[in-house]
Amino acid sequence: MMWKIGLTGWTDHPRVYHGPQRQQLEDYAAYFPVVEVDTSFYAIPRVSSVERWVQRTPTTFEFIVKANRQMTLHDVTDVEQLDESQQKEVFASFMEAFEPMTKANKLAFILFQFPPYFTCSAKNIAYLKKIRAWLPVEVAIEFRHASWYDKLVQAEMFHFLEQQRYIHTIVDQPQVGESTVPYINRVTASKAFIRLHGRNEAGWVQAKRTDGDEWREVRTLYRYSEAELVDIQKKSLEIKVPLYIVFNNNSGGDAADNGLSLQKISGLHYEGLANRQLNLFDEGE
Repeated sequence: MMWKIGLTGWTDHPRVYHGPQRQQLEDYAAYFPVVEVDTSFYAIPRVSSVERWVQRTPTTFEFIVKANRQMTLHDVTDVEQLDESQQKEVFASFMEAFEPMTKANKLAFILFQFPPYFTCSAKNIAYLKKIRAWLPVEVAIEFRHASWYDKLVQAEMFHFLEQQRYIHTIVDQPQVGESTVPYINRVTASKAFIRLHGRNEAGWVQAKRTDGDEWREVRTLYRYSEAELVDIQKKSLEIKVPLYIVFNNNSGGDAADNGLSLQKISGLHYEGLANRQLNLFDEGE
């Protein structure tokens, strides 16, 4: 089974920490073989920071890196507002920052999570083609508007992702309007990616009405039940390429428990993880 299960970030999961705060990445890497880096969405990190992440993790450890907000158009409402030369510079700076990760073969892929107003349009499709031309690495696309999954365009959308060699991000989230997308087990590249945001429908709706960053504490406040994890595991068995599964239900500290539970349900035992002090499933015995 070619599955790698991980979480978003390595600083929000007290369940797996045993040492000082500065050792959180090492502690995390003792339980999970992959992590999603979300800080890169807010600011492109220094090369020295990326070098440290690479050095502090096992040889087989991988990083899924979120594209910077300038790359995903979170700072503009229309792609036509972009200065293409400046945009290409951002892409180049981003790739330069993560060069140590690429050289160490620890970059799984870059995740482009687009804003809800990135709808299915000719202009946005043209931008997706530019991204493919600007980035020489594997890229996953997460749409957050239902127009991409409209029955009239869905087949063409998947064909386009296949042509561009984009990884289709399979999303698990509440279905509460146009800013959410359905769970569709469609593989479009040599890797597959499932992102689990939780199923807190009330929290998802409330998050839209919340100011500042407090929406994060509401939207992903959810703990998957064992039955739900078993269902996710069964659906995932349909996927025949290397699969990455990331839990993003961090608000209540549930992501680590759910990730470890899915590992156990799936019978996964990873080799090459960092040393750890204790098997979490044996605690209290």
